[in-house]
Amino acid sequence: MKGHVYLILEHTTPMRAVINSFALLGTAFAFAVPFADAGGASTDFKPFPGWKHAIAEMRGKPVRRHSHRIARFETKLAQFNAAVNAVDYVNDDYVYDEHNYWPTPSQFYRWGGECRDYAVAKYYRLYALGLADADMEVAVVRIKKTGEDHAVLLVRYGAKTYVLDNRFNRIQPPERMDDFAVYYYINRIAWRAGASVSATPEREREVHGHTAN
Repeated sequence: MKGHVYLILEHTTPMRAVINSFALLGTAFAFAVPFADAGGASTDFKPFPGWKHAIAEMRGKPVRRHSHRIARFETKLAQFNAAVNAVDYVNDDYVYDEHNYWPTPSQFYRWGGECRDYAVAKYYRLYALGLADADMEVAVVRIKKTGEDHAVLLVRYGAKTYVLDNRFNRIQPPERMDDFAVYYYINRIAWRAGASVSATPEREREVHGHTAN
């Protein structure tokens, strides 16, 4: 089973307790991503209301576990990545008048958004192209060099893995993940904690990114 995303927990249950309670599910829900930390996964999305809102426009669309055959995949991936990165980067407090608001892709394309919103919009577009939910994860991370929180989309197709980062129009290799400490991964199938960050906050993390280079 494959999959990744980022959020900020808004409930009172300590995140560490949630993570520990699902650690035993690792065998059933482990994502086979070579550069990702091994760990348990959960299908309980209650701690992630922002994520649930962001993917609301996919309601009714079947969760896909196997990607379709996609002609010229890398070319289309690069085109989609650059097109989404062209959307204006804006702070959610300013545009949506709500701190840490997770817009739907329709809202994002109209008013802009932050780095997590680029990742979610790419998830939508690649699903429409034929990619499986199981082959995508939004990863919520901390940039090791700067200490800044960030979010990227991880994609797997065939034998290759790609990192889509709104800071770069060029598709990044899996080695790019070495620059990050991962808080968690999420997709429509499950979410899991990254083992590389010792202290996980109790809220969906607030993520800010940069415009593409």
